[in-house]
Amino acid sequence: MIPIRTLIFALPLLAAVPVVQATPAPAPSVAEKPSPDHRLCLKASRRVERAHRIPAGLLGAIGRVESGHWVKAAQVSVAWPWTVYAEGRGRYLPSKRAAKREIQALRARGVTNIDVGCMQINLGWHGDKFAGLDEVLDPAANTAYAGRFLAALKTETRTWSRAISRYHSRTPRFAKPYAAKVQAMWRKVKREAAKERRQHAQRKLQIRQQAHATAARAKRWRVRR
Repeated sequence: MIPIRTLIFALPLLAAVPVVQATPAPAPSVAEKPSPDHRLCLKASRRVERAHRIPAGLLGAIGRVESGHWVKAAQVSVAWPWTVYAEGRGRYLPSKRAAKREIQALRARGVTNIDVGCMQINLGWHGDKFAGLDEVLDPAANTAYAGRFLAALKTETRTWSRAISRYHSRTPRFAKPYAAKVQAMWRKVKREAAKERRQHAQRKLQIRQQAHATAARAKRWRVRR
């Protein structure tokens, strides 16, 4: 969690500052059903990166560190939008509705230190900056909030590497391990993105080749007639 002094220092830069917590990822669910939800955080992070001129993949990497989850059905590791962390453990819920119920149950027991969503925004510090649980759990709103904070830190520190460190803490013994974890994840994200681009290019090439082959067959058929 970002220390209080970090929050106070950063507030002049940004009125809405997310509090995030890098947490050890609990074991993934044993049984999962295929769901398009596994791409929600990724799509949101890419939009926010473009909007705030954040290097490609960086916000996505932070999301993976914050709420990373192995989705067995899709065979991918992603930032999971319905992640709730409290009382020392993470919960990867199957839906937004389930995440809301979990948060409400925690609050009913008096728990206030709760991190939620793609970027694990802390409700105790900044839940009041959102219209309600629906908004803070919304991948677009959750990620946009974190993106504004990261961009503000870049303006303050002048480098993305220092912004990554301060995103989590201004205390070196907390900031350095977190930054190293994000940097490693960022390299992985960039490799995955490069692989995705290659696969996309290959699919486009195959489609063109199939179209050319179909056109050639049609031309030969017309000639024979």
